Amino acid sequence: MKRITASQYQISEHYYKLPKLLFESERYKNMKLEVDGAIYLIYSNSNLMALLGCSKSKLLSM
Repeated sequence: MKRITASQYQISEHYYKLPKLLFESERYKNMKLEVDGAIYLIYSNSNLMALLGCSKSKLLSM
């Protein structure tokens, strides 16, 4: 999957669905924004499996 930077998102004609929860919840306030505009949400595989309700093999294939 190609990385999307903040500057690309602002000028892009493409739209990407992102849950509002990622931006509004205190839980996600620790997002990392790099100098080049890349945005990172940092999770462990076990946390993502619990949040998405899926197995490790399904998570790794997404």
